[in-house]
Amino acid sequence: MPNPTQDQALQIAKAFAGFATSVEDYRFAHFASLTDLQQASLLNLEGTLRSTSNNFLNMGINLVLDNVQNALDGLGQITTLLNKDLKVLADINKAIQVVGVLVQLGTAFATANPAGIASALGGAVTTLTAIAAPPPAAAPPAGP
Repeated sequence: MPNPTQDQALQIAKAFAGFATSVEDYRFAHFASLTDLQQASLLNLEGTLRSTSNNFLNMGINLVLDNVQNALDGLGQITTLLNKDLKVLADINKAIQVVGVLVQLGTAFATANPAGIASALGGAVTTLTAIAAPPPAAAPPAGP
């Protein structure tokens, strides 16, 4: 027989808790007419039913936690993929910046304006240096 799902385990736990409550209600309703042995047997049965309910409740909780762990594992995989995608986007952004620099240089040379060419070359050096520089390190967290 396959293991129950989390929903089934929780339903079974609820059913056994209901059975235990029914036994308890019967025991209290017929307290005066039951012998000591019958009362002890019903009390023992009630305890067994509650224990069984708790076992299924624990199983259901464990299955829920397993599902949460699977979801967290999936989230970790998604985060890894997003980080890779962000790196690709950063690389694309750098490529667009390089193309922009080249367009500015081309425009400056096409106008044959020496001041424009010098300005475009200076801007290209600044932009390309910034693109090639490693990202700044994150600041350490502030202490207490």
